[in-house]
Amino acid sequence: MLDESTTVAALRNAGGDPARLLEALFKKAGGPVVFDSAVRLIALSMGVVERAETEASSMPLADPAPLPDAAPERRQWLERLWSEIIELQPRQRAALLLNLRDEAGACATTVFVASGVAGLADLAAALNMPVEEFAELWRGMPLEDLQIAERLSITRQQVINLRKCARERLARRIFSSKNETAVIKRPG
Repeated sequence: MLDESTTVAALRNAGGDPARLLEALFKKAGGPVVFDSAVRLIALSMGVVERAETEASSMPLADPAPLPDAAPERRQWLERLWSEIIELQPRQRAALLLNLRDEAGACATTVFVASGVAGLADLAAALNMPVEEFAELWRGMPLEDLQIAERLSITRQQVINLRKCARERLARRIFSSKNETAVIKRPG
């Protein structure tokens, strides 16, 4: 086994000619050398440093915040969405809000709170429950269909149907007057 630092130092003394570098490497090793190790040691002796590849997904964005002019439109859209959610039948509203997910599968009701459109008290009222109970429940949201079914004393399939009806109604009410496409995603 070759010591990297002493081998690199010995190779630097051999000069920059590749044939001389290989000769010096084999002499130092006293025999054959694994190809990858030989390439690495010679590259290091020549001052070539290996850089780690950076994946595009790990590169920071210049500014991940939305554009300033997009914020008022987004807030208006969220306010309209919230007002339409409030108009849903109570079970439809519960089936939708308790399972509302973002693209990553996380709880999407946080967007109403973060934007100031609705607070925890508003969400709790929309679900007909005390704020304290909702706050405890919110930590585990989005809930799975079986959990929602249990809370509403209905079947899992009924929860799915209620949420589907809620999405369809929201899509009709919000997007029918505009030439937009509804993006109210299903979980999973």
